[in-house]
Amino acid sequence: MIPRRVIALFVGAAFGLALVIGWRFLVVPDHSRGARMVALFEQYCVPFVVDRTVPAPIGLTSISAFPDEDVWMDEGTGLNLTVTDRLCTVSDMLLHLAEADLRIVDEGFAGLQQRHFADWVVLDALGDHWERHVAWAPVQTDPDRSIQLVRPGAESGSSVTTLQAGVYPW
Repeated sequence: MIPRRVIALFVGAAFGLALVIGWRFLVVPDHSRGARMVALFEQYCVPFVVDRTVPAPIGLTSISAFPDEDVWMDEGTGLNLTVTDRLCTVSDMLLHLAEADLRIVDEGFAGLQQRHFADWVVLDALGDHWERHVAWAPVQTDPDRSIQLVRPGAESGSSVTTLQAGVYPW
């Protein structure tokens, strides 16, 4: 007969293992925050810049504070989605991305541009005071819409990374 202590030890170990595995899936997402940022932009902001529609956010928590903008937070990553009548943005305003995630955003955003807007042109004259700023639009002068990646950088006092889709005129 197996002693109760041995059974309790095995039950405790199994419970502890289940708790650790569950904690890993709750706290550490299977994807990086950088990949999630690009995925949120592709899911919500690409349709916005293409035909001014935004799918209803699924799995995001509304944190809107103003009537003229809708803001949602992805609780798993701390990223936020903001939609106004002219802009759709995904940013790390609430919790800044790590360096590795910034590289993933840079690469992922370039890939997204190639998948959805390959015929768009890079906008010039964006200035050199940005850590990272790249924008594409259908035409170089007076575009009616654009997508951009903006990271002001340490010199500006802001470390916020933003992926933005805009429709014009303002």
